[in-house]
Amino acid sequence: AAKYIMSHVRGISSGNAAQIVYNASGRADALISDCRDALAGALEDFADTLRSYTGEPILIRNTSGVPQDFSFIPQTRYGFDFTSEVCASFGELVDKFYSEKSRSERIRHGGSDILKLLSSAEARILRKRAAQTDELAEANDSTKYKLYGDLLTANIYRLHRGDTSVSLENYTDGTNDEVNIDLDSRLTPAANAQRYYKKYAKGKTAARVLTKQLEASAAELEYLETVKDALSRAESEREIAEIREELRRAGYGSRTRGGKEKKNAAPTVLKFRTSGGYDIVCGKNNTANEYVTFKLGMRDDWWFHVKNMPGSHVVMHCPVGDEPSEKDFTEAAVIAAVYSKAADSTGVPVDYTRVRYVKKPPASKPGYVTYSKNWTAFVTPDKTIAE
Repeated sequence: AAKYIMSHVRGISSGNAAQIVYNASGRADALISDCRDALAGALEDFADTLRSYTGEPILIRNTSGVPQDFSFIPQTRYGFDFTSEVCASFGELVDKFYSEKSRSERIRHGGSDILKLLSSAEARILRKRAAQTDELAEANDSTKYKLYGDLLTANIYRLHRGDTSVSLENYTDGTNDEVNIDLDSRLTPAANAQRYYKKYAKGKTAARVLTKQLEASAAELEYLETVKDALSRAESEREIAEIREELRRAGYGSRTRGGKEKKNAAPTVLKFRTSGGYDIVCGKNNTANEYVTFKLGMRDDWWFHVKNMPGSHVVMHCPVGDEPSEKDFTEAAVIAAVYSKAADSTGVPVDYTRVRYVKKPPASKPGYVTYSKNWTAFVTPDKTIAE
């Protein structure tokens, strides 16, 4: 139906043709047979808007806030996930659309090397973890070697040098089942027992080392996820540069563009003020998060972070002895939820505590902290409230 309108009525864009069909049928891609009776009425309404000149300069943004379309009639066909903004004039509408669209494309292109780095690093770690998991399973199976050593030692009087195998009763579990044990014919019975004890000790050590390596790789995957989250919410070339510098400091610098050390400068932070007049600062990447928490935050300030997932550190400045209202706490928690990976969810848990209870473990990745004595608020992210 939209194609029919465009081929028979001059001066209607493809977007407005799709919206007219949507108004007639509830679907932008409907066939003429789906909306034949209502289509004429929808076209007439469109014509009335033109005749009366009552259209408005409407800018449509996608879920990331990037301009998607513009028109002089509401574009409801995009659904509730998209937002509409009425500009002051059609000139401002066109300027906003193309300037912001261009900026968004520049940012996306500027961060392409970071995305490539993160993807390759993640794939490398996952491959390594798969191999380590297999090795750990094998190492954990080494407990059988201790059993072999114990059985050989208990029955050493029955063994002879030159034996290649032996079948012994397993007295350790009360079943007395026969256990077949391979022997090295070149070794004495005692040496064979020691050989199995050494294999057991080696497996036990390997299991301990592999467990630590798996914990380290899990922490690295978690860190890379926080960088991806920060990159997805970057709104300026400066923020992209800060993420690139953070990766350089974390040991990834040689694999990103412009991997040279930069002079220390205060990172970009967002600033808010609650309804009750309390100032809030919010980091948008790991470097800014640490700056917000440990440089700008005072001991009695309140610290917020979405629970168990990547997100911004949010600090609400609070003079000693002051007690912000429930609304102030809720607004701060909403900001923490909006600037997190849970921005599109509902009922998001946000932990909050005093800054004094937030610690950074030695040698931990940028942005990683631990905290205690916290409470949890459940909020629904609302970007309008944050703005």
